[in-house]
Amino acid sequence: MDERLMLREEAPSAPPKNIVASGRTNQSIMVQWQPPPEPQLNGVLRGYVLRYRLAGLPGDYQEKNISSPETNYCLLKDLIIWTQYQIQVAAFTGAGLGVYSSPVTEYTLQGGARGTV
Repeated sequence: MDERLMLREEAPSAPPKNIVASGRTNQSIMVQWQPPPEPQLNGVLRGYVLRYRLAGLPGDYQEKNISSPETNYCLLKDLIIWTQYQIQVAAFTGAGLGVYSSPVTEYTLQGGARGTV
């Protein structure tokens, strides 16, 4: 008799690692990360949700859904010039969204200076 242990898929129990945000232009921030540790994925990684808002303010988050598990970056565009943003990333499996990373903060660049994308 073939006995196999089938575990039920669950949402990730750890956030993505090594979140790095860097201002790219006066209206964009590049965010990069690595997947959660394999033992805490609790299933098949399906993608990520990145949420961001103005730092230090209680406003609602805007969200970006990244539905590719291979993608580990996102360019946030159309942001406010020379403004600090709070950014978090969570991974998801077929069972749902995992926990968000600790917030990282980053500024868009100052007015006249335009960086390269």
